[in-house]
Amino acid sequence: MIKCLNSFIKFVFIFSIFSLTTFIYAQQVNFTGSIKNKSNNPLQGANVLLLPKSKNISPSFGSTNKDGLFSIKVFSDEVYELAITFIGYVTIKKNIKFSEENFVNNYVLEESVNELEEVVLNYKPSIQIKKDTTVYNVDGFINGKERKLKNVLKKLPGLEVDRDGNVFFKEKKVNKVLVEDKVFFNGKTKLAVENIPADVVDEIQMIEDHHEISFLKGLKDSGDLVMNIKLRENKKKFIFGDIELGLGIKDRYRLHPSVFKYSPKVLVNAIGDYNNTYNRSFTISDYFGFEGDVSKEKINDIFNSSVVKFLQKKDYYKNNHLFGGFNIQVNPNSKNEFRFFTLQLKDESNSKTNDLNIYRTNQSIEQREQELYNDNSIKLVKLHYKYTPDKNTVLKLQSFLEYSNLKGNNTNYSKSANGIFDYDNGNTSTNEIFNFNGSFNKWFSEKHTSTVDFNYSNKKLNSNEYWQSDDNLFFQEIPIVEDNFYNVFGTEVNKLINLELELKHYFRLTRADLVTFGLSNIVKSRSIITSNGQKETGGIKTIFDDYINDFRTNFLETKFSLGYKRYFGNVSLNTNLNYSNVLWKDVITTDNHNFLTTKLLPSIFIEWELSENKKIKLGYSKSISPSIPVDRLPNSRILDFNQVYVGNKNLDLSSQDRLLFTYSSFKSYGLSSYFNAGYRKIERAFTKENIFDGIYGITSPLQLEKESKGYEASLRFKYNRRYWYLALTNSYYLRDTPVVFNSTEANSTTKSINSNLSFKTNLEEFPNFEVEIKNGYFFSKTPFFKNNSYSLDLDMATEYDYNDWKFKAYYIFNFFKNKSRSNSTNFNQINGSVFYRKEDSPWEYGIELRNITNDKVKTSNTNTINRYYERSVYVFPITVMFNVYYKL
Repeated sequence: MIKCLNSFIKFVFIFSIFSLTTFIYAQQVNFTGSIKNKSNNPLQGANVLLLPKSKNISPSFGSTNKDGLFSIKVFSDEVYELAITFIGYVTIKKNIKFSEENFVNNYVLEESVNELEEVVLNYKPSIQIKKDTTVYNVDGFINGKERKLKNVLKKLPGLEVDRDGNVFFKEKKVNKVLVEDKVFFNGKTKLAVENIPADVVDEIQMIEDHHEISFLKGLKDSGDLVMNIKLRENKKKFIFGDIELGLGIKDRYRLHPSVFKYSPKVLVNAIGDYNNTYNRSFTISDYFGFEGDVSKEKINDIFNSSVVKFLQKKDYYKNNHLFGGFNIQVNPNSKNEFRFFTLQLKDESNSKTNDLNIYRTNQSIEQREQELYNDNSIKLVKLHYKYTPDKNTVLKLQSFLEYSNLKGNNTNYSKSANGIFDYDNGNTSTNEIFNFNGSFNKWFSEKHTSTVDFNYSNKKLNSNEYWQSDDNLFFQEIPIVEDNFYNVFGTEVNKLINLELELKHYFRLTRADLVTFGLSNIVKSRSIITSNGQKETGGIKTIFDDYINDFRTNFLETKFSLGYKRYFGNVSLNTNLNYSNVLWKDVITTDNHNFLTTKLLPSIFIEWELSENKKIKLGYSKSISPSIPVDRLPNSRILDFNQVYVGNKNLDLSSQDRLLFTYSSFKSYGLSSYFNAGYRKIERAFTKENIFDGIYGITSPLQLEKESKGYEASLRFKYNRRYWYLALTNSYYLRDTPVVFNSTEANSTTKSINSNLSFKTNLEEFPNFEVEIKNGYFFSKTPFFKNNSYSLDLDMATEYDYNDWKFKAYYIFNFFKNKSRSNSTNFNQINGSVFYRKEDSPWEYGIELRNITNDKVKTSNTNTINRYYERSVYVFPITVMFNVYYKL
């Protein structure tokens, strides 16, 4: 079956590429030219729109560059309506037909009588393109049958909405959603596209490199892509949302109310979810959105937090989920903005996994089964205040409070050459986080702008873990006391106080030259207290002497920066030089350790805008990474019954050099291409030393003089038409890392090659189809271990709106093969739904089915520093839900 499927995939790919190539070159030609005024001066940013008379051909559009030149792909022997517009000038409108050869024409625009009057064209479709903003007038694309924002966005050229509610523009994911320039709920696209009614939307603005503070644009690169929704004049005040009630077989239920009230001065959003199905309302993406802007240094801390580890567990076969969120934003006047945002989550779930562990040091094999019960609660509160006394001054203050209580209890079964064991283990952790940050931004003149950013955070983690068994299954290095029943525990108290202050001044020498001066300080004070011990049957509690860590560290980094940015026509040069001074002092019970260093950290980035939608970027940067304090603990910690972790107080910091090259050529309709290549070299990289006997061993952090190297590259082609697109992506990743196994230094090489072929239609009167095929090759090698695996994923979906009926069906197929062990697994899942809603009725009824085939297990593989494992996860069983929606 797999061979046939692979042959079919190859056939579809070759046929599609051949057909597309033939189609592109046989029917399309270039329409080029220039647009100037009567003084022969080029007009940059003039819009050129070509609206075909035939409904079977998509519209074409573009705008002029700084030299007034444009180039647009059109179809030969087709009649178009040409519209050339530029504010302050008379619009040119005429019909034009192109020959089979490239077509060149030059135009001269006349100034309008009123230069301040904006030219408005009554054409459909309507697209206005500026340097960093694309504006869609939705009336030019919709037919009135659209119900939600998602249905509107799918009809806009250059935009894509996936099944998870993510929105993409020019292949880049939208970071934030605004409604009338105000953040919508938590800013994530999912709530917006699935809840905002289509009939309230007037314009969609896609803003690249968006800045909340307008006068910072051009001074600092945000990289944010924002979707701003402009409302119709008669829809500036409205309430929308829906209430979903679902009941299913095996006592399944779901209650999901969501209410949104919008007015120019007050926004109120409330959402809830109470269910025992496979749905979860709060994801890792939502958590990052709630955290707000995070630096690269904070990302590692967030991903290692217990909250994120809980949210990463998506596979469970039983779930009880309770979620509530509330947001209110008040803008009493143009100077003040208040915002309050809170959410609470209560989640109970059961999951089951079967792991095949292969320990890389000696290739020992362990089969481990785990039944896990989680009971988690999270409470988050955010307060936000923004003060804008005038257009040149902005003050922002924000506080963040998090409290979480996470509990996990596992029953485990382990089988290996070292024995067969049954044991229980669990963990309870509480997190208390308070964060306060502020920024002051001041524009003094065209030449001078200053910013001040401040952040204070206070975090406290308390964690308790246990292992219980009738047998002494523990690693012999752990000083276990012989007993009838074994109860080993671990505790951790982790406290962190963090202060950050950054001052920057931007000095614009000329319109093309920008100099930036910066000073920043980061101060951290951290304490980590850990212990492991044993509770004996008689009630005696013993703390293991070598498993006590009482560690405190004070960290200070002072950084001076000098940046220079220069524009050479369509080429920009952005350089920066950081002088970093890093100091920390570790205070340990028996010893102190100090570290001090200074580093020069340069970066240089060059961007060449070949045309409006075609860019090349080349960059180099050097950065440093201090060692993680928890790795510098002097004594041992129990990680699992078979593994002990020993810290290394001599770790300091590593440095990284990175090269990056990107090329992008985007077309709303036609062939787009993207290429990315990267190289990174880490000097004195952090690694792990693994000393194992069978499945038992000691792991310790280590820093070698050897380098760690990584290479990555990806190539993507996408051919987009108004009613369908075809995309092909190939990516390659290689990492060569030094490791130590049983006192022997070696290199660990990891490779992955991935291919992704997708096809999607966007028809109005016919069923729509979506097909995605993913191939993945994974290869890992050390002198002691080698593994080669392959995966194939097929994802198919169809949707069809027929009169008042809405049909959906999804098919997921996953095939996994470990070539080194000659074993394979496959997974199938079929989901579907049928809904009925009479037009203009607030009620909608339907049935939803998930995992109709009732497949129970899905397999994947993971590679860590000391083991390779294949994980088979039990997925959510067959679910049948009868749903009723009431639309507000």
